[in-house]
Amino acid sequence: MTTSSTGCPQRPDPSSALRAASRSAATPLSRLAARAVLALKALKLLEQRHGRLAGHHGAMKPELLVLDAMGVIFEVSDTVSTYLVPFAQERGSGLDRAAVRDLYLRSSVGELDAEQLWRELGIRDPDAASEAYIRLFRLAPGALDFLGWAGRQRIRLACLSNDVGDWSLALRERHGLSSMIDLWVISGDVGSRKPDLAIFEALREACGVSFGAWVFVDDHQANLDAAARLGVTTVGFGPDVTVTPRAKDFDELGLLVSQLFDLETG
Repeated sequence: MTTSSTGCPQRPDPSSALRAASRSAATPLSRLAARAVLALKALKLLEQRHGRLAGHHGAMKPELLVLDAMGVIFEVSDTVSTYLVPFAQERGSGLDRAAVRDLYLRSSVGELDAEQLWRELGIRDPDAASEAYIRLFRLAPGALDFLGWAGRQRIRLACLSNDVGDWSLALRERHGLSSMIDLWVISGDVGSRKPDLAIFEALREACGVSFGAWVFVDDHQANLDAAARLGVTTVGFGPDVTVTPRAKDFDELGLLVSQLFDLETG
Protein backbone atom coordinates (compact mmCIF):
# COMPACT_ATOMS: atom_id res chain seq x y z
CA MET A 1 0.00 0.00 0.00
CA THR A 2 1.38 3.40 -0.99
CA THR A 3 0.34 6.93 -0.12
CA SER A 4 -0.46 9.82 -2.37
CA SER A 5 1.24 13.16 -2.28
CA THR A 6 -1.60 14.29 -0.02
CA GLY A 7 -0.86 11.48 2.42
CA CYS A 8 -3.92 9.42 1.54
CA PRO A 9 -3.46 5.71 1.07
CA GLN A 10 -3.46 4.46 -2.57
CA ARG A 11 -4.37 1.00 -3.80
CA PRO A 12 -2.07 -0.55 -6.42
CA ASP A 13 -3.31 -0.09 -9.98
CA PRO A 14 -3.99 -3.62 -11.31
CA SER A 15 -3.38 -2.56 -14.90
CA SER A 16 0.02 -1.09 -13.95
CA ALA A 17 0.98 -4.30 -12.19
CA LEU A 18 -0.01 -6.35 -15.23
CA ARG A 19 2.00 -4.10 -17.54
CA ALA A 20 5.03 -4.37 -15.27
CA ALA A 21 4.72 -8.14 -15.11
CA SER A 22 4.33 -8.28 -18.87
CA ARG A 23 7.47 -6.20 -19.37
CA SER A 24 9.38 -8.38 -16.91
CA ALA A 25 8.36 -11.58 -18.68
CA ALA A 26 8.91 -10.18 -22.15
CA THR A 27 12.42 -8.91 -21.53
CA PRO A 28 14.16 -12.34 -21.43
CA LEU A 29 12.17 -13.54 -24.44
CA SER A 30 13.07 -10.44 -26.40
CA ARG A 31 16.72 -10.91 -25.56
CA LEU A 32 16.60 -14.55 -26.63
CA ALA A 33 14.92 -13.61 -29.89
CA ALA A 34 17.47 -10.90 -30.54
CA ARG A 35 20.33 -13.29 -29.85
CA ALA A 36 18.82 -15.84 -32.22
CA VAL A 37 18.55 -13.25 -34.97
CA LEU A 38 22.16 -12.18 -34.43
CA ALA A 39 23.32 -15.81 -34.52
CA LEU A 40 21.49 -16.42 -37.80
CA LYS A 41 22.99 -13.27 -39.28
CA ALA A 42 26.47 -14.32 -38.19
CA LEU A 43 26.00 -17.78 -39.67
CA LYS A 44 24.83 -16.28 -42.95
CA LEU A 45 27.86 -14.00 -43.08
CA LEU A 46 30.17 -16.94 -42.47
CA GLU A 47 28.48 -18.93 -45.20
CA GLN A 48 28.86 -16.06 -47.64
CA ARG A 49 32.45 -15.43 -46.71
CA HIS A 50 33.68 -19.01 -46.80
CA GLY A 51 31.40 -20.50 -49.42
CA ARG A 52 29.96 -23.07 -47.06
CA LEU A 53 27.13 -23.97 -49.38
CA ALA A 54 25.12 -27.17 -49.12
CA GLY A 55 27.16 -30.24 -49.92
CA HIS A 56 30.51 -28.77 -48.89
CA HIS A 57 32.75 -30.73 -46.60
CA GLY A 58 36.00 -28.75 -46.74
CA ALA A 59 36.88 -27.08 -43.45
CA MET A 60 40.36 -25.93 -44.48
CA LYS A 61 41.36 -22.96 -46.55
CA PRO A 62 41.53 -24.11 -50.18
CA GLU A 63 45.01 -24.59 -51.61
CA LEU A 64 44.34 -26.54 -54.80
CA LEU A 65 41.75 -26.28 -57.57
CA VAL A 66 41.31 -29.66 -59.29
CA LEU A 67 39.59 -29.77 -62.68
CA ASP A 68 38.27 -32.68 -64.67
CA ALA A 69 39.30 -32.72 -68.34
CA MET A 70 36.50 -34.19 -70.44
CA GLY A 71 33.25 -32.32 -69.84
CA VAL A 72 34.97 -29.47 -68.00
CA ILE A 73 38.16 -28.27 -69.72
CA PHE A 74 37.11 -29.96 -72.95
CA GLU A 75 33.54 -29.58 -74.12
CA VAL A 76 32.61 -33.24 -74.72
CA SER A 77 32.22 -35.55 -71.74
CA ASP A 78 31.52 -38.96 -73.36
CA THR A 79 34.38 -38.99 -75.84
CA VAL A 80 34.02 -42.69 -76.58
CA SER A 81 30.51 -42.41 -78.01
CA THR A 82 31.05 -38.99 -79.56
CA TYR A 83 34.52 -39.43 -81.05
CA LEU A 84 36.18 -42.81 -80.69
CA VAL A 85 33.45 -45.17 -81.91
CA PRO A 86 32.63 -43.32 -85.14
CA PHE A 87 36.31 -42.52 -85.74
CA ALA A 88 37.32 -46.19 -85.48
CA GLN A 89 34.39 -47.48 -87.53
CA GLU A 90 34.99 -44.92 -90.28
CA ARG A 91 38.55 -46.25 -90.54
CA GLY A 92 37.52 -49.86 -90.93
CA SER A 93 37.14 -51.18 -87.40
CA GLY A 94 34.60 -53.99 -87.27
CA LEU A 95 34.05 -53.69 -83.53
CA ASP A 96 30.76 -52.57 -82.10
CA ARG A 97 30.27 -49.75 -79.59
CA ALA A 98 30.52 -52.00 -76.52
CA ALA A 99 33.77 -53.61 -77.70
CA VAL A 100 35.32 -50.23 -78.50
CA ARG A 101 34.38 -48.92 -75.06
CA ASP A 102 35.83 -51.99 -73.37
CA LEU A 103 39.16 -51.52 -75.14
CA TYR A 104 39.18 -47.84 -74.27
CA LEU A 105 38.53 -48.59 -70.59
CA ARG A 106 41.44 -51.04 -70.56
CA SER A 107 43.68 -48.43 -72.14
CA SER A 108 42.51 -45.76 -69.71
CA VAL A 109 43.86 -47.80 -66.80
CA GLY A 110 47.17 -48.47 -68.51
CA GLU A 111 46.58 -52.02 -69.75
CA LEU A 112 47.10 -50.87 -73.35
CA ASP A 113 49.05 -47.88 -74.65
CA ALA A 114 47.66 -45.79 -77.50
CA GLU A 115 49.46 -47.80 -80.18
CA GLN A 116 48.20 -51.10 -78.81
CA LEU A 117 44.68 -49.69 -78.55
CA TRP A 118 44.61 -48.67 -82.20
CA ARG A 119 45.86 -52.07 -83.28
CA GLU A 120 43.24 -53.83 -81.15
CA LEU A 121 40.65 -51.62 -82.83
CA GLY A 122 41.93 -52.78 -86.22
CA ILE A 123 43.38 -49.40 -87.21
CA ARG A 124 46.59 -49.25 -89.22
CA ASP A 125 49.22 -46.56 -88.70
CA PRO A 126 48.60 -45.76 -85.03
CA ASP A 127 50.63 -42.54 -85.09
CA ALA A 128 48.54 -41.06 -87.89
CA ALA A 129 45.37 -42.24 -86.17
CA SER A 130 46.33 -40.56 -82.90
CA GLU A 131 47.19 -37.30 -84.65
CA ALA A 132 43.87 -37.22 -86.51
CA TYR A 133 41.89 -38.29 -83.45
CA ILE A 134 43.35 -35.59 -81.21
CA ARG A 135 42.25 -32.91 -83.66
CA LEU A 136 38.61 -33.77 -82.94
CA PHE A 137 38.75 -32.40 -79.40
CA ARG A 138 37.66 -28.85 -78.64
CA LEU A 139 38.17 -26.82 -75.50
CA ALA A 140 35.03 -25.82 -73.65
CA PRO A 141 33.97 -22.20 -74.23
CA GLY A 142 35.70 -19.96 -71.73
CA ALA A 143 38.20 -22.58 -70.57
CA LEU A 144 41.36 -20.73 -71.61
CA ASP A 145 40.14 -17.43 -70.19
CA PHE A 146 39.29 -19.12 -66.89
CA LEU A 147 42.67 -20.86 -66.67
CA GLY A 148 44.46 -17.60 -67.42
CA TRP A 149 42.43 -15.80 -64.74
CA ALA A 150 43.13 -18.54 -62.19
CA GLY A 151 46.84 -18.26 -62.92
CA ARG A 152 46.78 -14.52 -62.36
CA GLN A 153 45.04 -15.14 -59.05
CA ARG A 154 47.89 -17.50 -58.12
CA ILE A 155 45.52 -20.42 -57.67
CA ARG A 156 47.35 -23.71 -57.86
CA LEU A 157 45.73 -25.90 -60.53
CA ALA A 158 45.63 -29.65 -61.12
CA CYS A 159 43.82 -31.87 -63.61
CA LEU A 160 42.42 -35.24 -62.59
CA SER A 161 41.22 -37.11 -65.67
CA ASN A 162 40.11 -40.53 -66.88
CA ASP A 163 41.95 -40.90 -70.19
CA VAL A 164 44.60 -42.69 -72.19
CA GLY A 165 47.92 -41.29 -71.02
CA ASP A 166 49.39 -40.68 -74.50
CA TRP A 167 46.26 -38.89 -75.71
CA SER A 168 46.07 -36.67 -72.66
CA LEU A 169 49.68 -35.59 -73.11
CA ALA A 170 49.11 -34.86 -76.80
CA LEU A 171 45.96 -32.85 -76.03
CA ARG A 172 47.55 -30.60 -73.44
CA GLU A 173 50.56 -29.97 -75.67
CA ARG A 174 48.31 -29.16 -78.63
CA HIS A 175 46.26 -26.65 -76.65
CA GLY A 176 49.07 -25.16 -74.56
CA LEU A 177 47.65 -26.41 -71.27
CA SER A 178 50.83 -27.79 -69.72
CA SER A 179 52.02 -24.30 -68.81
CA MET A 180 48.65 -23.33 -67.35
CA ILE A 181 47.96 -26.34 -65.11
CA ASP A 182 50.64 -27.32 -62.62
CA LEU A 183 49.90 -30.99 -62.19
CA TRP A 184 48.25 -33.70 -64.30
CA VAL A 185 47.18 -37.06 -62.91
CA ILE A 186 45.74 -39.28 -65.65
CA SER A 187 44.09 -42.65 -65.10
CA GLY A 188 46.10 -44.34 -67.85
CA ASP A 189 49.33 -43.31 -66.11
CA VAL A 190 48.36 -44.36 -62.57
CA GLY A 191 46.23 -47.45 -63.31
CA SER A 192 43.05 -46.21 -61.64
CA ARG A 193 39.95 -44.37 -62.82
CA LYS A 194 37.64 -42.00 -61.01
CA PRO A 195 35.65 -42.61 -58.86
CA ASP A 196 38.15 -45.13 -57.42
CA LEU A 197 39.98 -43.93 -54.32
CA ALA A 198 43.40 -44.79 -55.74
CA ILE A 199 43.43 -42.02 -58.35
CA PHE A 200 42.47 -39.39 -55.76
CA GLU A 201 45.22 -40.70 -53.51
CA ALA A 202 47.70 -40.52 -56.42
CA LEU A 203 46.97 -36.82 -56.81
CA ARG A 204 47.17 -36.22 -53.07
CA GLU A 205 50.62 -37.81 -52.97
CA ALA A 206 51.77 -35.89 -56.04
CA CYS A 207 50.59 -32.46 -54.86
CA GLY A 208 51.19 -32.80 -51.12
CA VAL A 209 47.87 -31.09 -50.34
CA SER A 210 45.38 -32.80 -48.03
CA PHE A 211 41.91 -33.59 -49.35
CA GLY A 212 40.30 -31.00 -47.10
CA ALA A 213 42.16 -28.22 -48.93
CA TRP A 214 40.98 -29.22 -52.43
CA VAL A 215 38.21 -27.73 -54.53
CA PHE A 216 37.24 -30.38 -57.10
CA VAL A 217 35.25 -29.61 -60.25
CA ASP A 218 33.72 -32.47 -62.25
CA ASP A 219 30.70 -33.21 -64.42
CA HIS A 220 29.99 -36.73 -63.13
CA GLN A 221 27.99 -37.22 -59.95
CA ALA A 222 29.78 -40.45 -58.98
CA ASN A 223 33.16 -38.70 -59.09
CA LEU A 224 31.88 -35.79 -57.03
CA ASP A 225 30.35 -38.13 -54.45
CA ALA A 226 33.60 -40.07 -54.14
CA ALA A 227 35.57 -36.88 -53.60
CA ALA A 228 33.08 -35.57 -51.04
CA ARG A 229 33.47 -38.75 -48.98
CA LEU A 230 37.18 -37.93 -48.72
CA GLY A 231 36.41 -34.49 -47.32
CA VAL A 232 36.96 -32.63 -50.60
CA THR A 233 34.93 -29.51 -51.39
CA THR A 234 33.08 -30.29 -54.62
CA VAL A 235 31.63 -28.15 -57.41
CA GLY A 236 29.44 -29.67 -60.10
CA PHE A 237 29.91 -28.52 -63.67
CA GLY A 238 27.20 -28.68 -66.31
CA PRO A 239 23.60 -29.90 -66.25
CA ASP A 240 24.00 -33.55 -65.30
CA VAL A 241 24.96 -33.25 -61.63
CA THR A 242 22.90 -32.53 -58.53
CA VAL A 243 25.68 -31.46 -56.15
CA THR A 244 25.49 -27.93 -54.76
CA PRO A 245 27.06 -25.61 -55.71
CA ARG A 246 26.98 -26.17 -59.44
CA ALA A 247 28.28 -24.02 -62.30
CA LYS A 248 26.78 -24.20 -65.75
CA ASP A 249 29.78 -22.53 -67.39
CA PHE A 250 33.13 -20.93 -66.64
CA ASP A 251 31.61 -17.54 -65.84
CA GLU A 252 29.66 -19.10 -62.98
CA LEU A 253 32.64 -21.23 -61.98
CA GLY A 254 34.79 -18.11 -61.67
CA LEU A 255 32.30 -16.58 -59.24
CA LEU A 256 32.19 -19.74 -57.13
CA VAL A 257 35.97 -20.09 -57.09
CA SER A 258 36.29 -16.44 -56.03
CA GLN A 259 34.03 -17.16 -53.04
CA LEU A 260 35.68 -20.44 -52.09
CA PHE A 261 39.23 -19.06 -52.31
CA ASP A 262 38.16 -15.79 -50.64
CA LEU A 263 39.37 -13.66 -53.54
CA GLU A 264 38.73 -9.97 -53.95
CA THR A 265 35.92 -9.57 -56.49
CA GLY A 266 35.80 -5.80 -56.63
